[in-house]
Amino acid sequence: MQTDARKLAQRIAENLEDVGRGVVNEKEIAGFCEKISDAKVRAVSKRILGDVFRTVHGREIGAGSLRAFVSSWLTGIRGEIAPQSFIRYNQVANDFLKFAGAIEERDITAFGARDDVLILGYRDELAKRVSPGTANTALKIVRQIFKSAAQRFKIESPAALVGGLKNRRTDADRRRAFTLPEVGRILREVRGSEWEGLVLMALYTGQRLSDIAALRWENIDLDRGELALTTRKTGRRILLPLAEPFAEYLSRLPSSDSPLAFVFPKASGFVARTKAEQTLTLSNQFYDILARVGLVRRRRHLKAEDGMGRNARRQSSELSFHSFRHTATSLLKNAGVPQSVVMDIIGHESKAISQIYTHVGDAEKRLAMAALPSLASLLRHGRQPRSLAPPRVPQKSKRRSRKRE
Repeated sequence: MQTDARKLAQRIAENLEDVGRGVVNEKEIAGFCEKISDAKVRAVSKRILGDVFRTVHGREIGAGSLRAFVSSWLTGIRGEIAPQSFIRYNQVANDFLKFAGAIEERDITAFGARDDVLILGYRDELAKRVSPGTANTALKIVRQIFKSAAQRFKIESPAALVGGLKNRRTDADRRRAFTLPEVGRILREVRGSEWEGLVLMALYTGQRLSDIAALRWENIDLDRGELALTTRKTGRRILLPLAEPFAEYLSRLPSSDSPLAFVFPKASGFVARTKAEQTLTLSNQFYDILARVGLVRRRRHLKAEDGMGRNARRQSSELSFHSFRHTATSLLKNAGVPQSVVMDIIGHESKAISQIYTHVGDAEKRLAMAALPSLASLLRHGRQPRSLAPPRVPQKSKRRSRKRE
């Protein structure tokens, strides 16, 4: 027994020397440790050899597969980014692994600069089904995955030198603000429905559809005329004065005994039922509203009618619910509101806004809200000009003309 122990100790010492000289790879270390029958000696040997290997190479032994690394990377960033952003990161990571196929089982340390062909293939495959902007966002996330692997395991990132797609946007692809007549037409179309409140809040606060749909009565103080919420995308806490038209709308809604009740229960239901808490269904509903008032082309229900398959790139429109953010920004700027105040109200991040929680109950913020157009003026803008109204067709007289004798 003592002879066997001496031989084992000698082999461990020789392996330590080889690992220290960098002439033994991970598989050889793992193979040697697996041959040690004594569990305690095996565990100690793994730890010591692993420490020496980390000192020499700057990384751990047994990094695991690409799939395992992506899973651990997602777990690590979950608490560092906003929940809505994590949903996007998770979707892209899983989509990339699906594209990689069997390659996802390759050890992460086996990747290098020569594997840029995998990243290029994924980028080009994305280009066939999504916009250049969406593809570049996904590519940025993949770059972050391999950048983290490169820092941890001292490998060359295969994504580091892969460039993004050129975003050749046409005039039809650019999002723009609504004009006042367009806002009026939309408001006249949605009067009396829950969409009236969604539109009014978007117009008079510039907030995103997901934040509006998730609004609860605890976020509103009608007595003080204030609205407080934490944005889902950026996690930023904001406090806004209520513009008079939106405050009047809220005062007409039936009150709830629970402060946790949703202000817009129908809209919130669509968000709650969506696993990723997205607002695609609501966005499509609003697109139909735009189509009814003649601001966009109607979409056909069957993609085959347009010659497009299920994976075809979605046609973008210059007008969407997000256009209200541009509209509110334009209205405030045109009213002479300072840039820092506009950005604080809309919720844009800026160096001019350094406070975590900015109280906007002071005079300049309320004056900014008061500068927005009234609901009555918007509705007047939305009336169709008489020159554009269809001509009246004169009705034929029911009396028969007398024949001359």
